Amino acid sequence: MSSPRIRVVLGIHGVEVREAAFLALAGDKRIELVGTSATAGELATNCRALRPHVAVVQEGLSGRTLPELVAAACLPEGRVLVIPRPDNPTSPPGDVTIDLRDLGSMIAGSVD
Repeated sequence: MSSPRIRVVLGIHGVEVREAAFLALAGDKRIELVGTSATAGELATNCRALRPHVAVVQEGLSGRTLPELVAAACLPEGRVLVIPRPDNPTSPPGDVTIDLRDLGSMIAGSVD
């Protein structure tokens, strides 16, 4: 018997990045993409209504700080995976880009 799929909500501002993340996850049998959000408000609404295991959130969504985004996701038993913005001077040094082809594995690893 297969294990239950990981329910995921995306919170990504840019339509191109959101679509790329959607396509990267569409073929992953471990993942059930239950919602997408372009703003922090949509993210909060989707997380409350859809109760995902993981929220994948773009840093700086709707100009919000990281603590504000985590609070918007309001997942008491879930995880928030943050996609860093390379143009943010407060991001950790080094390569902060994420290969979206690895997103499914990153999500699965966050709930193990």
